[in-house]
Amino acid sequence: MQQLIGVVLLSIASLAAAVDECYEPCGCFTTDPPFDDRPLPEDYDTQEISWRLYTASNPNIGSNIHWDDIPSGYDSSKPTVYLIHGWTSSTSYQLRIKDAFLDSGKDYNIIVVDWSTGADKPLNYPLAASNTRVVGACTAHLAEVISGGNLASHHCMGHSLGGQTCGYMGKAAHGGGSPTLGRVTGLDPAGPLFLGGDPRVRLDKTDTLFMDNIHTNAKALGIGEEVGHVDFFPNKGMRQPGCSDGSCDHGICRDFVIASLTAPSCSFTARPCDSAEDADNGLCENCNPLTTCQKMGYYANTMPGRGKMFLRTVAEFPYCED
Repeated sequence: MQQLIGVVLLSIASLAAAVDECYEPCGCFTTDPPFDDRPLPEDYDTQEISWRLYTASNPNIGSNIHWDDIPSGYDSSKPTVYLIHGWTSSTSYQLRIKDAFLDSGKDYNIIVVDWSTGADKPLNYPLAASNTRVVGACTAHLAEVISGGNLASHHCMGHSLGGQTCGYMGKAAHGGGSPTLGRVTGLDPAGPLFLGGDPRVRLDKTDTLFMDNIHTNAKALGIGEEVGHVDFFPNKGMRQPGCSDGSCDHGICRDFVIASLTAPSCSFTARPCDSAEDADNGLCENCNPLTTCQKMGYYANTMPGRGKMFLRTVAEFPYCED
């Protein structure tokens, strides 16, 4: 963590005067405030951004999908889910989540977003953080083309910087007007350069019709702030059972989503709670199924609860206590 902070500070110190650049058809980008603490993002070609479509009839190999080349396997009448990885990462875990969706019988279009070249900045986190702006905007353009502009059934799910990318996707899709993207799920969305930030910089519930976030490494690698319609803080959002370090805490949220899809006996019931102190004092043990209860994971959009939610998990799959 100290190394990451040092890299952030070093890169910020080297920033030059504000610049602007347009990367069509994805949009224009600036280092004017509130983006003046990070460099200009790299363009679409430099990042080598790609999208791959998986469906129930093509669950393993998939097909490349692009706004200029839409495969016949894409069915705009079905819900579409975008899965986005984080910093210095690849699509391997997103493919596991893809499998969980399709193995659970969801007849969806699953689009795995690969921006591993743009994310592979181990010594330049600020550039990777900035690159998410282009990934999100280009993914929004793809979504608008393949959906005909109707994004209500489109769901973006991203881990770490991928969560922030989903926020940028939502921002680009509505262009400053009312949100059009159906749902964003932030899986411990990244904290450095986003913590306490301007809503224009970080993911925010105004980006989408419904946003749920799972915070497992709060205010460390993850943002740990209430920025969605529902924000889940399993085990108070800090140390997770079965984990021995912050990297595991940061990543286990992906397994929680997989469990919510593949283990029907696992409810992940969450209750409203104002603070960790209230949780410690036993004040967060009850909820009303008709008004305040929630389910962490894929089925969060089926439950009425809103705001800050707490629950406990256990160390082994499928992780739920109830």
